Amino acid sequence: MDPDDFAPITLDDPERYFARLDAFEASHWWPRAMRKIVLELVGRAIAGRSGVVAVDVGCGTGRLLGGLAAIPGVEAVLGIEPEPTAVARVDPRFSAIRASALNLPLREASVDVVCCLDVVQHLSPGGAERAFAEFARVLRAGGIAVVRGNAERRSGGLAGLRSRAREAGFELETATHLNMIPGAASELVAWLGRIQRGAGVGSPEGAGLPRESARGGGSRLLGWIAEGEARAVARWGVVLPWGHGSLITARKPRIDVDEKGPRG
Repeated sequence: MDPDDFAPITLDDPERYFARLDAFEASHWWPRAMRKIVLELVGRAIAGRSGVVAVDVGCGTGRLLGGLAAIPGVEAVLGIEPEPTAVARVDPRFSAIRASALNLPLREASVDVVCCLDVVQHLSPGGAERAFAEFARVLRAGGIAVVRGNAERRSGGLAGLRSRAREAGFELETATHLNMIPGAASELVAWLGRIQRGAGVGSPEGAGLPRESARGGGSRLLGWIAEGEARAVARWGVVLPWGHGSLITARKPRIDVDEKGPRG
């Protein structure tokens, strides 16, 4: 077996990075569970609506786009991604354009849903605030933003997401950690030294991508637990007190207009 199958890959090698990312997101329990919670939250947020336009900012190879397009009421989806190698891998059934979260090529108040997953922690200082301001600019009144970040030590975590959303004028609807039990299990396993280099039963956070899939009974169990946590958050509003990830849903305030003028 090639040792490179287990070695982390970074964006210094974009072709290999996005090839592995595509396979990883298709098969690994962790991104599958993260997609599940995002899609359920979006579906609940737009229930009963039609003509919805949804955008995935930092879409990578576009794995979320098909799920967004399948939600009842969604009419159009668009991926936005700064890396041309990733854009080239997006399913041709869906539109994706090369652009940055800091300068979205969209008209003001032109979309209904913005998803942005695992992007804000990679932006330079001040970038997260600018990205949230862009989300608020392009969303219509009543539109929803779903934003996921990683652990406290690297991105400001849940408190940082809350603060930036409020500063941009959003009303918070969901704010929780994610991947609590699987995250704790993977950290314990790593701490005890029982995981082989690159075996990848835990969260993919770290220096570069791990191998493309996590196999075996332990990984399947972690996947079931992570999906159970996702259902608890999306369906019953459970707030997880700790986890490898942080997630918020935030709504752009609706503005009612009558003869006396705007009222928010």
